[in-house]
Amino acid sequence: MAFLTAKCSSALLLLFGLSVPLAACHGAAHNITAILAARPDLGEFTSLLASTGLAHDINRRNAPITVLAVDNAGMAPLRARRMPRAAIRRRLSLHVLTDYDGARLRSLPPGGSAVASTLFPASRSGAGADGMVKIVMPGLGLGDEGRARFLPMGSGPGFWQAAFFVRSVHEAPGDMSVLQVSAVMSAGGPRKAAD
Repeated sequence: MAFLTAKCSSALLLLFGLSVPLAACHGAAHNITAILAARPDLGEFTSLLASTGLAHDINRRNAPITVLAVDNAGMAPLRARRMPRAAIRRRLSLHVLTDYDGARLRSLPPGGSAVASTLFPASRSGAGADGMVKIVMPGLGLGDEGRARFLPMGSGPGFWQAAFFVRSVHEAPGDMSVLQVSAVMSAGGPRKAAD
């Protein structure tokens, strides 16, 4: 079965008479709401993933993927803004790193950095780094030493709300990692007093 890839088709399965579940074939055998269900302190984040449709998008993504979850207290500023669902979805999509898992993040050297793609949709064509998150490991003298920093990037006027690593919530190597971070990240557009 080594010849089967994460993108195999149901036709290939029928041709060889294999009874492999389709979800396993597409590499999307994770369920973010089930993973987060045991963590009531992440309940608001989990609820917003479900109500905005991001949970569905996360579950159907091929692995590896990392979700940067925020606890209920960290969600308070977002809740206070009373944003439309589409705006909440855009903001939380910065918290879904594609093609990254916990092992890849841990492999960054002290003081090192990397850039990760997210599910954040580019707001306009040619937006450059919109939707990318820079991961900065401790050791660069950027304050709050000892914790990894997740910094949204973009083509806007540089007012980025970063988040810091708090703890690992779930890790399935090569599949899905969930890391708790300190705050909801934001990026792009003119700065407002509420941001």
